[in-house]
Amino acid sequence: MTVAVQGRAYDILLPGAVALVIVTPAMSVGALAALMRQDFPLSASEIGALVGLLFLCSAAATRLGERVASRYPATLVGLWAVLTGSAVCAGVALVHTKPILFAACFVVGVVNGLIAPSLNLLIMALVPRRQQGLAFGLRVAAPPATSTLAAVTASILVAHTWSWTVYFWLMAIVGIGVAGVMWRASARDPGPVPPSPRESGRSPARTSLTLLAVGGLLAAASSTVIGPFLVVSMVDQGHSTAAATTLLAIGGWLVIVSRVGIGFMSDRLGSPSHHLRLVALMLLACGAGMAVIGFDRSFAAAAVAAVVALGFGWSWPGLYHHSVISSFPESQARATSLVQSGTYFGSVLGPFAFGLVADHASYSTAWGMSAAAALAASCFLVLGVRLVRRVARLATV
Repeated sequence: MTVAVQGRAYDILLPGAVALVIVTPAMSVGALAALMRQDFPLSASEIGALVGLLFLCSAAATRLGERVASRYPATLVGLWAVLTGSAVCAGVALVHTKPILFAACFVVGVVNGLIAPSLNLLIMALVPRRQQGLAFGLRVAAPPATSTLAAVTASILVAHTWSWTVYFWLMAIVGIGVAGVMWRASARDPGPVPPSPRESGRSPARTSLTLLAVGGLLAAASSTVIGPFLVVSMVDQGHSTAAATTLLAIGGWLVIVSRVGIGFMSDRLGSPSHHLRLVALMLLACGAGMAVIGFDRSFAAAAVAAVVALGFGWSWPGLYHHSVISSFPESQARATSLVQSGTYFGSVLGPFAFGLVADHASYSTAWGMSAAAALAASCFLVLGVRLVRRVARLATV
């Protein structure tokens, strides 16, 4: 097990800052879609495909990322990744066409998957244990932060009649700054994490980890759709684009605060199994919120439901990943790789299925499908937690 060494304040922020730049091409599309449509057509299915492509490539590359984490220092991996993300953002801004946007999501998707295990293990290595939950919360706040920043930027761009490419130029500049900080942190990197021996596929530990990974997959499939589709769904229901964008921005900031706050509290309260039960409850609340968004046409009800869905549906990943990694201290690289693959595959299936159902049935049907996925995710997590506790009891006998 990797022991955390004394770190600096920016160690807590670095993984999240890297992720923020990398996911920009896909996670900002939903908020900037109305402006992008002035340059090229962009349907709901294509928005879902862009987000899905990011996570599909991430899911495919994550298991290879386990090998990367065992061979190369995490800070070197992060430095390479953020520079690549910065270059991709600049490329999208220079050549703003739909094919380039899809190509960008492909590239950053692969990069995102390759670096995910390294960034998670970097937190466990450089950040003191009493602050690891906070660091995970900041890391997983990157996708909603990207969507929220894009929504805020969209309002400013509309007011000044500027192009949506301005946002991508800004993120390219941010990436260069993050690379400089990552270079400074490389001197204190303890180095790559050696791979752990393989367990039997039938072992209780392996089974419990699989159940938790399936739960994470379904949770991601349900919650990942909120950012890309909340605005276009509410516009389809007859609400104004300005009101829907403002709601996403407010809810997005709430999500960022809740992710960081929950991570902060997880460092002080309860055990990993208790945290995973809390994740299950959060997903139930998220599912209820999504059901209201889909079937209640009033703006007031949809606004409250959106805040609930965003607040609970986007707040669980940091707590989930930190708790799973902490539950399997002897195989952290494998645990983070498996559950990260599950959440990435879920993030592929969710937006893609939602976009198809929305285009060929209705947004109400799509929201109902996502609510059902959240309920199923909660059940799998509860089953996984029970088996984790059983494995812990057997280990003490």
